[in-house]
Amino acid sequence: MIPGIGGTASSAAGTDESPFTQADVELTEDGAYDITWTSAAETVTVTASPNPDGSDSTTPVGAGSGSGSLTVTMLEPDWYFVLTTDTGERLVTRDQSLHMSNARNLRDLGGYRTADGRWTRPGLVFRSNRPTDLDAADWQRLASLNIADLADLRNTQEVEEDPYTPPNSMTYTHLDVMNVAGNPDLTKCGLTIPVGLLEVLATTSDIEDAGTAMGYPLSTCAGSANDAFGTLMDMIESTDRSLLFHCSGGKDRTGWASAILLTILGVSRETVIADFLDSNRYRGPGSVQREWIESAFAQVDRSYGDFDTYVHDGLGLSTAQVASLRDRLLQDTAPAVVGPNVPETVNPTEQTPDASVPAVGAPSVGSNSLVGSGGGDIEQAGQHLPATGSHARAFLLTVAAVLLAAGLTTRLKHS
Repeated sequence: MIPGIGGTASSAAGTDESPFTQADVELTEDGAYDITWTSAAETVTVTASPNPDGSDSTTPVGAGSGSGSLTVTMLEPDWYFVLTTDTGERLVTRDQSLHMSNARNLRDLGGYRTADGRWTRPGLVFRSNRPTDLDAADWQRLASLNIADLADLRNTQEVEEDPYTPPNSMTYTHLDVMNVAGNPDLTKCGLTIPVGLLEVLATTSDIEDAGTAMGYPLSTCAGSANDAFGTLMDMIESTDRSLLFHCSGGKDRTGWASAILLTILGVSRETVIADFLDSNRYRGPGSVQREWIESAFAQVDRSYGDFDTYVHDGLGLSTAQVASLRDRLLQDTAPAVVGPNVPETVNPTEQTPDASVPAVGAPSVGSNSLVGSGGGDIEQAGQHLPATGSHARAFLLTVAAVLLAAGLTTRLKHS
């Protein structure tokens, strides 16, 4: 068993607990950065850096008490902010959304606090909807963020219908989560999934909603899904570059991939779910439902017993790989060399903390997710965001065909 996944990660992640219990950066519509933090420190200084590791953080932003906030103007997008305590411990964070009009669900998975008090590193792993609408300037921006590895979780039909050509500096890998025909192994699904699939096909008139709902449990136990998600974790662990993974809407397959990674890193379940629900904020209300991601976690427990076993037996990750992922993607809060005194204000507004400060373990961005109902296509700021039901339907019917070919219906009649 791999220690620490899905529970307390302290035994595996060490004791490098950050003094910061909350930190949030958000780029507002008027181009200002709102920065808030909560810590046990006496004072906190804030500097800006162009690098995700916080190096070259020589641009002063301001300073405040151990818990406070600043509003910063006159900075371009994609800055990282370094929060340094009076004892020299630091945290690097940024606005998780890239605010790209041609890829609205493109987000940085850095800036999440783990259950044992560490933080995920920004600038290394990004999640997104399909990048087929990106223009040359968008691709250049991604390249400037050191994104050089792309993992496409769409199925073959989606790729053929809506392809894209990334810059030569980027490496493209296709990981078809829905390739049930290529790997029809459903043994880990047990009878729970087949029964549910056949009932859905027989009773529902809304095949698109059924396909989406059934796709989440299948993503945890189908052989093709385990192959794809396991390979994605391998890529994230082994690359020395920044990686972006995506599906079509950046919410279902990408949502579960993000949940896997954040859970491995020790992020709390509620924060993982909050990251999932942020697709309702960036893609549009009703894009995802809490019950969907919860059904995936429930299927993990049914199929494997716990998340540790899923990561080890389902995804094929070793204890060493999990340790490597954590070492690469969790921040080191060791005291930094404290530079010259930072001026009290550089266009900031400091305010004392109040009850509005998010609680420990709350998501750094998107705590006010818009969870709503609805479906179908969404038009948002000139961008057409198609529903993914047709692909879910194809997946559902493919799985049904595999079940019939495997003779599972006969087993069901006698169960």
